[in-house]
Amino acid sequence: MKSKTLNNLHRLTRLNYESKTEINNRERSEIIKLADLVKPLLKVKVFGKLDGEISGLSYDSRFTKPGQLFTCIKGTKDDGHKYLEDVLSKGVSAVVAQYDCLSSEQKKLLTQIDIPVILVTDSRKAFAILASKYYNYPGDSLRVTGVTGTKGKTTTVNLIDKLLSEGKEVKTGMIGTINARIDDQEEKQPTTTPGPLELNELLGRIENSGASHVTLEVSSHAISQLRIAGVDLDIAVYTNLAPEHLDYHTDMDEYKRTKGRIFSFQGLKPEKNDKPKLAVINLDDKYASYMLEQPAVQVLTHGFDENAHVKGKIINTAETFTELKITSPWGNFTVKTPLIGKFNCYNLLAAITVALFEGIPASKIQTILEQPINIPGRFERIDLGQEFTVVVDFAHTTDSLQEVLQSLRQMVSGKIGVVFGCGGERDKSKRPKMGRAASDLGDKIFITSDNPRAEDPQKIVQDILSGCDVNNNEKIQIELDRAQAIEKSLNWAREGDAVLIAGKGHEATQEINGKVINFDDREIAREKLKKMGY
Repeated sequence: MKSKTLNNLHRLTRLNYESKTEINNRERSEIIKLADLVKPLLKVKVFGKLDGEISGLSYDSRFTKPGQLFTCIKGTKDDGHKYLEDVLSKGVSAVVAQYDCLSSEQKKLLTQIDIPVILVTDSRKAFAILASKYYNYPGDSLRVTGVTGTKGKTTTVNLIDKLLSEGKEVKTGMIGTINARIDDQEEKQPTTTPGPLELNELLGRIENSGASHVTLEVSSHAISQLRIAGVDLDIAVYTNLAPEHLDYHTDMDEYKRTKGRIFSFQGLKPEKNDKPKLAVINLDDKYASYMLEQPAVQVLTHGFDENAHVKGKIINTAETFTELKITSPWGNFTVKTPLIGKFNCYNLLAAITVALFEGIPASKIQTILEQPINIPGRFERIDLGQEFTVVVDFAHTTDSLQEVLQSLRQMVSGKIGVVFGCGGERDKSKRPKMGRAASDLGDKIFITSDNPRAEDPQKIVQDILSGCDVNNNEKIQIELDRAQAIEKSLNWAREGDAVLIAGKGHEATQEINGKVINFDDREIAREKLKKMGY
């Protein structure tokens, strides 16, 4: 295993990614020669000699330190090229910039400074390559599985990790929306997929922990922004595609193409470290035919479709379990799992497909999946002994909301209440659709705030109401205070009913008008139930 020494954490704020949250970057302590570091880059022009040394990488001028290589990146909200003079004054040892993003004055400045400057065609991709090179390509010695899709990434990643660690009896690592796990230690993550510097640092620590496998969530933003460039995926899993992030992606066609690009990070070679690579694709998905055309590596499909390689059939379902018949090239068997709902069956099928491919026998898969599986904020039950069901779920798209409500309808004999809102400053087109889904499938709707950010919460509510069934206004209640909305929904519920608190899942904060406050749907629900005497 490659030797890497990692130093203390320093604070770093994202310039070019959506999250405004400060995150950690653990720098390695070795000095690396600049010439070696930039060797993989496509260089348009080089000013100065590449004979110096680099002590670290940076892409945010506010946190740049002397001796680092600074990469200017044009981001979604700002442009690092604007801060060229600022980073030069901080004593950086080298600069990488995109040749067509520099002003004429900046180009003139580059000829007058005494540190090396490398001009490239794509500084974002260059930074991802530099990050991988800087940490000595930590993904190369790991068996890396990347999971993408609109829904089910978190659950699928957790299931794959559980099957690999227990089924193969090996040490594993995991990077996802809820947290990263390294050597059995969990660390909160501000985004689904970290930036390239943070990702490679995490992969390096996972490698150094003695892990052989790592599973990570790969968001469409991460693919679009090339955060995983330089990471060679062994297995790429595609779950599904539904309208989401259309404020970022132009339309569904662009969103589809972005998701399909995950397979490009597997490259053209069919193997890595003498083991075959694999693409896993949900054959039931609307966009499956497009996805099947993308991989250069071998493919396994899963789903309920007769033609799927790993085919599922729900043979029994109840409030506390689902029984799934699996038909596969490795044999047929039955899995009984505490996970509920057809949407979870797709997550299970994807994970089972990976497990079978990785050589885990069906008997082990059965044993592992029948155990309790707790994934925070994913169809998570809040049970204090009350006579009705309370579920907290991350469902924040129309499809997800529909699927969770349909699953609840099969579980409970009574009515269903729904607490939900929509995020501010995000895709507005889904608001009326989610309103329609909630009013069609729920019996009582409590429309509230999600993360309104700087947008007027009342305006968000009006957008949601525009899709609701106007003939059933009596079933709709508006309460902008989310805690109050949760309390009202719990007081409404009777024996045999269910309350779904949707949209935030595992999230422990709420962003309102620029302020981030502590707010956890699960804790609020427990607090209100205790207040009711449970």
